[in-house]
Amino acid sequence: MFYILEERLARLEGRVEEVSKRLDDLRNDMNHRFEAIDKRFNDLKWEVRIWFLILIVLITILTFLKP
Repeated sequence: MFYILEERLARLEGRVEEVSKRLDDLRNDMNHRFEAIDKRFNDLKWEVRIWFLILIVLITILTFLKP
């Protein structure tokens, strides 16, 4: 009787460890993806700022060139 319970408990512990490892892998994968998204977002922010500055400079130049 106790042998069967010990065997079932051992299998359950193995499954819990397996699920724990899978969750850790998923968490690590999500962290890497979020870091990549954050990097892309920061790059895009800088690109938008640069284009905004270019537009402001062009508008200023066109305003001064206007007769």
